[in-house]
Amino acid sequence: MAGETNLATMRFRTGELFDQVARKLPDKIHGATMEGRFQFLASGDPLDRIFSLQSGKVKLTRTSSMGRDHVLEILGEGDVLGLESLAGENVWFYTATSLEPAEIQWIRVEDMRKYLASNPNLEVQFLRLFGAQTQQRYERTMDLRDLDVPGRVAAVLLLLMRRFGEIGEAGVVLPRGLTQSELAQMVGSSRETTNKVLADFMARGWIQQQTRVITILDAERLIRRAS
Repeated sequence: MAGETNLATMRFRTGELFDQVARKLPDKIHGATMEGRFQFLASGDPLDRIFSLQSGKVKLTRTSSMGRDHVLEILGEGDVLGLESLAGENVWFYTATSLEPAEIQWIRVEDMRKYLASNPNLEVQFLRLFGAQTQQRYERTMDLRDLDVPGRVAAVLLLLMRRFGEIGEAGVVLPRGLTQSELAQMVGSSRETTNKVLADFMARGWIQQQTRVITILDAERLIRRAS
């Protein structure tokens, strides 16, 4: 829980830093609106832009050597993509797809580097935040690997609840844009196995599921199952 709180704080701070650059370089900032599901980055493409998500949700996916897709993370407002370019990376290692109507802003890496060259303290802040976020995401991945499938399902549901949950009549409603396959890809299991776990959680009264909408009814039980 504390780790997720720290990660949320770092996301907010990174978004603030991007906005600070945007205010200084308004003529270098570009924008785009995606009306629904739209892939705007592909793994292997040149990493020549840094993006800031202004609204909506975006999934990051990567395809394994076995041809299986894995959802690495779901991003939301304030998240920044492409900071690895400041650490020397020059290609995207994931694919980014909007899950719903979304707005993004972006700046060319070369323009960002020129600005940061005259503002080294800002560059240090970006790199520190990027490094800390990368470390926490790695630790979260390692924690998931130590759990069985029901534990991973519980952990992913809690992750989505803490980041995107909205209070509803019965409980906390999770984002509606995710498909069953995408949820399974976050868990690292098959869709069939993930659905069986969800059905078990429903039978226990921990969650409610209706037409692709999952509502958390008993977060404490999920926390115990994920520990």
